[in-house]
Amino acid sequence: MTCDEFVDMRLRRLTYRSNGLLTAGWDALRYLALGIVAILAPPPALADLMPLNGAAVAPNIAEITVHEDGVVVKLEVYVGNLGAFRDLLPNEFLSSDTSERPSLDERLGRFSREGLQIIADGTRLSPQLLIAEPRTRVDRSAALAATQNALSQLPVPKSPEDKRVFYAELKYPFETRPDSLVFVPPTKPNGFVRASIGFIAFHKTVPVIDFRYLSGPETLRLDWNDPWYTRFDNKNLKRHHASALMTFLYVEPREVRHETLIRVRDLGDWTDLNLAETDILDTEAQNAIKDAARTFFMAKNPVTIDGEPVKAASSRAEFLVVSASGLQIVEDGDTLDLPNAILGIILTFPVPALPQKVSVDWELFNERNTSIRATATDPAGPFLNLISPDNPAIVWKNYLRTYEEPNVTAVVVPVQNYFQVPLLSALLVIASVIMAVFAVRRRGAPRAVLLGITGVGLVVGALSTSFMVTNIANPLDRLPDEETSSRIFAAIIENVNIANLETTAQRRNQELETVVADNAMSEVTEELDRALAIRVAGGGLARVDSVQDVALKDIRPLASGNGFQAVVSWNVKASAGHWGHNHRRNVSYRALVEVNEEANAWKLAAITVVDAKQLN
Repeated sequence: MTCDEFVDMRLRRLTYRSNGLLTAGWDALRYLALGIVAILAPPPALADLMPLNGAAVAPNIAEITVHEDGVVVKLEVYVGNLGAFRDLLPNEFLSSDTSERPSLDERLGRFSREGLQIIADGTRLSPQLLIAEPRTRVDRSAALAATQNALSQLPVPKSPEDKRVFYAELKYPFETRPDSLVFVPPTKPNGFVRASIGFIAFHKTVPVIDFRYLSGPETLRLDWNDPWYTRFDNKNLKRHHASALMTFLYVEPREVRHETLIRVRDLGDWTDLNLAETDILDTEAQNAIKDAARTFFMAKNPVTIDGEPVKAASSRAEFLVVSASGLQIVEDGDTLDLPNAILGIILTFPVPALPQKVSVDWELFNERNTSIRATATDPAGPFLNLISPDNPAIVWKNYLRTYEEPNVTAVVVPVQNYFQVPLLSALLVIASVIMAVFAVRRRGAPRAVLLGITGVGLVVGALSTSFMVTNIANPLDRLPDEETSSRIFAAIIENVNIANLETTAQRRNQELETVVADNAMSEVTEELDRALAIRVAGGGLARVDSVQDVALKDIRPLASGNGFQAVVSWNVKASAGHWGHNHRRNVSYRALVEVNEEANAWKLAAITVVDAKQLN
């Protein structure tokens, strides 16, 4: 056993469901280890991840793009920092006398020396001012999915409240393509930066970094043959998705998935994709590449589950691109730039239950990809590994000691309504009635005494209705109250979510027979597919992790059968892991439902979802 396998085994043995102080301590150790790994090797982004360093919402923003004939810089200057960029301001922006102000060419020359400097292979570039105008700040905070950094627990920075900016677009032309560029922010004579600048850099269409701060001279090494490999010398200036090839193994209760992210250009090293000379991929070319990639990966990287070689039951391919906020799914019909094109391949292997061991024999290595990040994820979380030609196997072992296999079970919730009977009052009333009978049969003084006792007994009985109250079952009323009906529906919907783990419609419907009425299977499953399926980027389905806040109102008995109808609301937390990123969704539902009792078990007889909305 290798050191990595030993650490992996010890961490996994700790627990899947924590309980007690010992477990909590081991969990803390595990998360500390994962946190260290995350710091040393930041995970890739997908769709809604942006660095929480605040550079994307800095007061001043520079978007820098390197083209074949020069560098284009798009500046957003905060109104409070106009002094640092004064040379770019048109005369009409100034309230003072501008008659003795240097010409624009002179000011741009000074800006190239004292403002934002760009040096190409040792030669200082002179800028051209293409656009200069007031604008409103571009909102770049949408990609910040949280208001608090999960690691530091510090608030995520926000952009300035004043959204007014001075927008300037400059071009720094060059005649021959340089090997390197140096970017220098506006600095004071003492060397300090004159204005805080958050910047992002692109080589053609490929992002070189995520948003970072330009706090000093930074050197960019240009790879004109493949901009993907253009890099800053500063190792802190990089994008989240820096690897050209990554692989992921997901082990779930009913399914094992092997997923891969690979650049289209790199895939061309192993199989002929018939790439045209153009760098633009239209829909036809994209579909052809997807088909070729699925065929290729179905035959590569053999997978073994519990000692048995297995073939993928299905495959899916999606195009992605690296953007300023991580990986973005390419929508159908969009054209695609080849240097920035990434393929996401998903191969699925159905399993009846969580296996004990899964292994992948990785076969794809080349000169640029001699060490590949491989992540294995199970119900307890992700574990990172590096594979290489000397150690090409991705191995997952089941060390989950308290894991419970999810199974559909019949919903049996006893319902019994009651009469509330005040025993003391009842006894006094009965005694008073008996006294009254005796009084009717008597004459004279005893009759008056008995009638008096009867009257006192009735009065005391009427005043004692809140004492010695007991519940007596009502066999004629089987309508559950709100609390009981909520428990019934919560159990049903949780079983529905477990049935949805099945990878085929036939298996799912077999499982649903336990919680769906026999004569309503077709209608109920159609509505479940229509309204309750939570889709994520790329067309995948999220898995419901928890059901919360179930509440039923307007509970009424069914016209026929032994059950009830009601208006129900509930919330779910769902997730779907793909390509190393966990999509999370919080969804609120409201529906009209009918629930019937069959053979002492509650079943869903009808459902119509009237409202479904995603929560923040």
